[in-house]
Amino acid sequence: MAQKPPGTTKGEYVYETTHRIFYSTSKPVPIREIILALQGLEGVLKLMPKAVSSLTGIDIDGSEFLVQSIESGSLIEDIVVKFFFKDKQTLEAFVEKMGENKVVKTTVITAILAGIVGYGLHQAVGNKPAPGITATNSVIIQNGAGTLNISPEAFSAALREAVTDKKGATESALKFIGPARAEPGSSVFIGSDTSKRDRANDLEISARAVAEAPARIELEPNERIEEYPNAKLAIRATNLDSKKNGWAGRLATREERLPIELDPSVQESEIFGREEVMVDAALVFKEKGRSRELKPARIYVRKVHGSVPSSGLKR
Repeated sequence: MAQKPPGTTKGEYVYETTHRIFYSTSKPVPIREIILALQGLEGVLKLMPKAVSSLTGIDIDGSEFLVQSIESGSLIEDIVVKFFFKDKQTLEAFVEKMGENKVVKTTVITAILAGIVGYGLHQAVGNKPAPGITATNSVIIQNGAGTLNISPEAFSAALREAVTDKKGATESALKFIGPARAEPGSSVFIGSDTSKRDRANDLEISARAVAEAPARIELEPNERIEEYPNAKLAIRATNLDSKKNGWAGRLATREERLPIELDPSVQESEIFGREEVMVDAALVFKEKGRSRELKPARIYVRKVHGSVPSSGLKR
């Protein structure tokens, strides 16, 4: 579970926390379920650095996730989370941003981890009523927002921004809760105290939320979003009567001619009749063919900055 960049010295400019994942099952969990749960945990943890950076405004150079121990019976997984930083100043800024004391800091990481799981479960149910999952997510978001002293909306937005692969996040969340689903009535607890068995302060994926999560994913074709801030958009087709249809162009240095969709805040007149314009845009990739390969599908224009500088600025 490592994502540490080349050249990083182990133990240098690193922030480390430990967490306990507890499944309240009464029977031993089959090895297959444990393997799948660990695969799900790995998928969730890979999304952590981006979410943490988004919430703190501090760049993380790399990350490493380790399984410290696994205990049978009611399944317990103790894990180590490490974030690496480019220098001492960045690490100190991160530590200060995370909270006043160690308990608060580890609670933030716990809330982000639980929040990504909750987001994946929410994606899994789509528009179907799921009061258990909704209630679970509300508690997690309120907890995380409170520890960081930000609004619940800001905390939730950071989680959504971190999840660029919705299907992957959903698959990971469903695998992660698998041991609890295998024994109805079981919950999943995520905490930062690996020395005690009292889970009163943990964040819980409730038994009701686990029961509401589907066994299979019911999502639209997978998407991935790649952001292009202040990039050049070469316009090849325009349509003053629609924000979604009839527009096409090329983004930055890419060669694909793709459909363009305008954000509701962008006026058609801002780019109509122009050959090139500087924009904040997202390149949306979608699955195509049986291979499920993600390929560029459309350009989503978030904001228009204006004309391209005479120097021909490119991304």
